[in-house]
Amino acid sequence: MAVPLAFDLVGDWTSARLMVRMVMLGDSPWDVLAAGFTHRDTGERVTLAMGPPQPALARAIAAGVDPARPTLDERLLEEVTAHRSVVVVADPTGADPQRRAETLLRAAGQIVNGGALAARCRSSGLAHGADGLHALVQRLDEADPDVLVEAYVRFDTDPASARTWGMHALGLPDLAFRVNPGPDRARAALEAEALAWARSAGTTETGTPDDADPEDPR
Repeated sequence: MAVPLAFDLVGDWTSARLMVRMVMLGDSPWDVLAAGFTHRDTGERVTLAMGPPQPALARAIAAGVDPARPTLDERLLEEVTAHRSVVVVADPTGADPQRRAETLLRAAGQIVNGGALAARCRSSGLAHGADGLHALVQRLDEADPDVLVEAYVRFDTDPASARTWGMHALGLPDLAFRVNPGPDRARAALEAEALAWARSAGTTETGTPDDADPEDPR
């Protein structure tokens, strides 16, 4: 079964009512409706679900920190470990993969505004601290062409499996080396190619989601 396009966010909410209240504070453009978590101006929509704490998710978030752009430090990881609840933002509306990825990122950003500590992209395992994800949403609003790769794609430079994980969130196949150039060069080469593919997504062949386990995308 293919992994859904989703972010798992951890926080200290003690009830769904409290979570919704915090999310809707201020000038939020999102409404929690029967049809889903809906942007009142654009009509974009995602599903929103809340559940109990998940120790395995906290461990997965710690393992999913990008070593090249870490946005979770030891203090925040301790808070993540002690989280009280999990919110899942998933299934964005729309036919275009990149637009769906944008919708999901914006919606996850609203949950961060409502108190989430960290988020994990379910399809790649990449994790972001609250401030890091907020910065990604700001860059999305500024039309940064590279932000979706940084939000969704994890780069594995292990000599046995140097590749990307999560390009299918953007409608693109994952990339892997036929011959590994070594860990010092693998990250830069993979990232440059992933960014080039994402920028030209309108002219590339659409990828197929993999069957990765949500708890272990590998």
